[in-house]
Amino acid sequence: MAFRQNDSILVDCDYKDIPWYRKRWALVLLVLLFIPAAIIILLTGETYLKRKGLIYEVSEKRKKSMAFALTAVLAVNLVRLFI
Repeated sequence: MAFRQNDSILVDCDYKDIPWYRKRWALVLLVLLFIPAAIIILLTGETYLKRKGLIYEVSEKRKKSMAFALTAVLAVNLVRLFI
């Protein structure tokens, strides 16, 4: 069972069953340590977050926006590195 709430999709599953790299805390950690891995994870599957005890799946629109922003940050840093 799933329904939309504030651009996220409420899902009916146990948070322990979600792979660690698909959880919000892991995505934040990957953004801080290795942006390309975060971009790949965002674009290749579902990403979940837990808010007030409920589990939500991040919408496609939000995932694409985050991936675009991370790609822009990576590109700017690469340009600064080589110029």
